[in-house]
Amino acid sequence: TVAGVGSVVDTTTATLKAVVDQQRIEELPLNGRNAAQLMRLIAGVTNDPNAGVTSGTTYPGTNPVSVNGNRSNTTNYILDGAQNNDIYSNAPNPLPNPDALQEFSVQTNNFSAEFGRQSGGIVNAVTRSGTNGYHGSLFEYVRNNALNAANFFSPIVNGAKLTDGLKRNQFGGTWGGPATIPKIYNGKDRTFFFFSYQGTLTRRSPITNSIVVPTAAQRTGDFSGLLPKTIRDPLTNAPYPGNIIPANQFNLISMYIINNAL
Repeated sequence: TVAGVGSVVDTTTATLKAVVDQQRIEELPLNGRNAAQLMRLIAGVTNDPNAGVTSGTTYPGTNPVSVNGNRSNTTNYILDGAQNNDIYSNAPNPLPNPDALQEFSVQTNNFSAEFGRQSGGIVNAVTRSGTNGYHGSLFEYVRNNALNAANFFSPIVNGAKLTDGLKRNQFGGTWGGPATIPKIYNGKDRTFFFFSYQGTLTRRSPITNSIVVPTAAQRTGDFSGLLPKTIRDPLTNAPYPGNIIPANQFNLISMYIINNAL
């Protein structure tokens, strides 16, 4: 009988580390099933959206984080022992889907020199492997505005609140077991395989944009239709009589743009 119990305190090293295990990866809610979001469960790790590690060459959905106040591009990402950083911006490359991840650890301080490369933090992820038995799973996650409650602050159109325009289906499966080739090799207790696939279909309603087009009267400086709102001179802060701007204060360049672009 082999039994293993995780130690609460590691007394053999001064490294500050926390592990996000498979149970939390699979059961905690993830927007878009991006397991990298779970790094923020670790003390000292915060989201850093203005880090400058995203660019036109970086894949969408990057989750840059700051570890103990360090810059986001000082975090080193490792996947199954190999570097998993975007070489252009040092942002994290995509992690496997949650069903393909075994666990990952986040080291925030005093980590060993064996990792090297960066000084901010170490994210070390491990993928799942097969076992002596064949195991598989199927999944599908659906996000659809027909299933969502309307936001309290959503605008009301035709007597009903506008709902989220995002429709997303994420589906796939896993399959793993011993690598067995009849009459040649039996991989029991030695070699295993594991396969995982995830597909994503996204449909999004276009974002509604609105612009204000000046009326014919407003193009001549007549804003009397806005009363009782008052138009003021930006130089003296004095109100314009009748909300009418004198023609001698018109900017010729602006007038050309209004008359030729609208």
